[in-house]
Amino acid sequence: MNKRIVGAMMTALIVIVVIVWSFPFFELISASFKSPADFFSSSFLPEHPTTENFAEIFSDPKTGVMLRNSLIIVTITTIVSVLLGTLSGYALARLGLRPWVIGAVIFVLLFFRFYPRIAMVIPFFVMMRDWGLFDTPFAVVLGHLSITIPFATWLMLIAFRGLPNEIDEAGAIDGATLPQRFLHLTLPMVGSSMATAGVLTAVLSWNEFLIAQSLTRSNNPVLSTGVASFITDAGVKYGSMAALSLIICLPIVIFALLMQRHYVAGMTMGAVKG
Repeated sequence: MNKRIVGAMMTALIVIVVIVWSFPFFELISASFKSPADFFSSSFLPEHPTTENFAEIFSDPKTGVMLRNSLIIVTITTIVSVLLGTLSGYALARLGLRPWVIGAVIFVLLFFRFYPRIAMVIPFFVMMRDWGLFDTPFAVVLGHLSITIPFATWLMLIAFRGLPNEIDEAGAIDGATLPQRFLHLTLPMVGSSMATAGVLTAVLSWNEFLIAQSLTRSNNPVLSTGVASFITDAGVKYGSMAALSLIICLPIVIFALLMQRHYVAGMTMGAVKG
């Protein structure tokens, strides 16, 4: 088959996939401008466009509190996860541990990354209550770190193992200490992987709902739990819910786009070792 035809078919397929995956986001944008009456209509576009939904969001003083708490949680979670994940990944990849030890650590990391989050809600609730951290952003940070640190460590372990051992050996021959080899030789080579870990950690922490909902109340809400506050006994405020959801999407989308080049490089790093 002609290569041009195959290329055209692949392009068309990609366009279709992108449109299908983007449709919910476009629906969210449309819903954020709909009036309450428009939600009883089958029309995709709002019949009576309004900005009252956004006005309600920005006029509510709790919106600022939610944004502040979310930024605090995401910033601390991302920095701590990338820092500890990088150090742990380097230690596992370069300190000459026995294979069964590394295998056991990887198993534990993946277990804590993928086991059901609902299983950790009650233990974390009890711990945060006893420690006096319940209904604070730091309780959510600790909950998120239990998920993001294992993931960041696993990702950085793959990145460090993708680097030739000869790099560290050459540094050792030249008299470089272990910290010097880490900081000046290997760390600059995994910058893209660190960016990838940072992006994925930030997205996970920003969007996470279950832990935040379980460890906070009305005094210190976050953006993800704020969406659920529009479900009341009097009904569901779909327009306000859509408006806040759109506001939540924009910062993390912009952040991901700014980090796109590093993210793609980090995802492909280690695919070919040679």
